[in-house]
Amino acid sequence: MTLDRESILVGLRKVGAPGLAALAILAGCAWAEWGAGPQVRAETSTLHAQALAERDRKEAVRPVDSAQQALAATYARLPDDRSSNSTLEDLLKSAKAQGLVTDAVQFHTEASRLPGVIRHQVQVPVKGSYPALRSWISNALREGHGLSLDSLQIKRKEASTGELEAQTSWSLWADSISGSAPAHVD
Repeated sequence: MTLDRESILVGLRKVGAPGLAALAILAGCAWAEWGAGPQVRAETSTLHAQALAERDRKEAVRPVDSAQQALAATYARLPDDRSSNSTLEDLLKSAKAQGLVTDAVQFHTEASRLPGVIRHQVQVPVKGSYPALRSWISNALREGHGLSLDSLQIKRKEASTGELEAQTSWSLWADSISGSAPAHVD
């Protein structure tokens, strides 16, 4: 039996619109399983391996014995305030490298309740894709010493577009005493 154009058209008329819809759904499922599925599984496997490595790294950190040691350890991890501008510049360069567009950045500095610690609050509005935003935040938190993400608001103007607008609020914590911890904190 040979399939010619006429027999295919007769067959399609027999299945009708519901049959064509079912065929389209089956084709979409096949594409999802064999086309996109391997990439999604590979990305999931990579993220799982990274999460396990991060968990193992955190478990390897020795617990501190006292509040004074905890405070000294916190000060030891803080960057010197003189490198704050460089850290913030790296944050913005990283956003650009991910393909994110940054608008006007707002910057505010205040003293912390911890003696010798300064907090720089930075509002960074960005526009771009979700994967770029996610990668940027992940990289910044992993590599930006003293950076913390305070808030994140994401919105999409239209459901049909892949571009997001995000309002990110960061804190850059820095040691204003040039790396020396206070002798005693009450």
